[in-house]
Amino acid sequence: MSFTTVSHLALKSNSPRSLVVRSLYARKILQLHEQGYRIVNVDQSWINQTDFRLRRWNRKRGQRSQPTHTVSPRLSLIAAIDTRGEVFISLSTVNTGSEQLCLYLKWLMIKLYK
Repeated sequence: MSFTTVSHLALKSNSPRSLVVRSLYARKILQLHEQGYRIVNVDQSWINQTDFRLRRWNRKRGQRSQPTHTVSPRLSLIAAIDTRGEVFISLSTVNTGSEQLCLYLKWLMIKLYK
């Protein structure tokens, strides 16, 4: 059995300035929501390792070699959720950059305008 060391947050993420900015942002979002605005939050993330062959159960003295160039696609996710509870998700196996995010936002705007 093994464990992973917990990494520490950057100090600036919980600095007084960051806490005030997040608080002001939350108040503004709540104010807009009370006025009937539809608020959409968009974020992107990824799972970098989708090839789990490096960690597996194996017989004693069994083969433990791996090909030198394994294809391990990155699983990328772009998601949006709005104040009505609707979720819009895009999954891909390529790195997402500004071009993919702009394309996602374009199709999201088309969907929301319908």
